[in-house]
Amino acid sequence: MYNLLVTYTEGAWEKGAYEYPSGRAIGGYGDPDVSDRYKDLTREAISELKTFPCLFVYEEGQGEDTYIGWITALKQRSNTVRIEFEIEKHLPPLPRAEISKLSAELDIGRYAHTHWAVKDIRLIPALIKAGLLSEKKVRQQGLDSKIVQFGLMTPVSSQGWIPKPVVPKLPYPRMYWYREDSNKRAKYL
Repeated sequence: MYNLLVTYTEGAWEKGAYEYPSGRAIGGYGDPDVSDRYKDLTREAISELKTFPCLFVYEEGQGEDTYIGWITALKQRSNTVRIEFEIEKHLPPLPRAEISKLSAELDIGRYAHTHWAVKDIRLIPALIKAGLLSEKKVRQQGLDSKIVQFGLMTPVSSQGWIPKPVVPKLPYPRMYWYREDSNKRAKYL
């Protein structure tokens, strides 16, 4: 899953926060099953949305770069939804023309409307497969980075499990999985 955030406002992705009108936040811009799952912005939905990578895009005719990042906070207001975010600092901006070529793979229509949609696609592997990101550069961020934890690992957060890396004194890495609300080891890979 990933968040697709589109805006017409030039320079919006440089500010760290953006507000969408409630009618353009999640509902109506993607798979109805996915939209229905997240559009109410419950505490559980917000926690899950914050683990999905984001693709920050400008509408056609505005900025030419797209960015990868993360939602850090969400606040539903009377008529808007305020999204606070951070752009992934260690990854370069991606040309919108190249992202447009992947519209079918990324489930993107045209960039003609300001909106926020949740897409049932694994964004980072799709960008690596298309040659827009280097898997080596992504993995260099380390096991504790969001881009590796939530971008490359298969997410199971809908079951309440989140990955927390443990560095054992072994010649190979192991990954333990913890419940979000517990420090007890549950299972490992």
